Amino acid sequence: MLSTGLTLLFLMSVVLLLGTLFTSSTPAILTGIIGYFIVTIFNQLCFYLYAKVSWLKWNPLNMINLGEQIQTPQLQQLTRLNLSTLTIGYIAYLLLFLTLANYSFQTRNV
Repeated sequence: MLSTGLTLLFLMSVVLLLGTLFTSSTPAILTGIIGYFIVTIFNQLCFYLYAKVSWLKWNPLNMINLGEQIQTPQLQQLTRLNLSTLTIGYIAYLLLFLTLANYSFQTRNV
């Protein structure tokens, strides 16, 4: 349940960031939700890229695999990150996206 909650918070922070960057909230919400599903579909390609380029494992899209890695610990070989690192990364990206959204919102409304 914790990973599902983190995933929802992560998705909401991305949508909030997009919402502050777009002039209308509808494209932001659609972009965030559609982007999330596209990323989960192309997750296998991402695993291949993580094996080839090691620094890519730190991208926020890899953090979405937290729930699956909790259920299947062998997924660590594909994500290249352990559970605690994924959780910390998830929270760090969540806070980063919320901070960027707050900054974008403040500068847009000034």
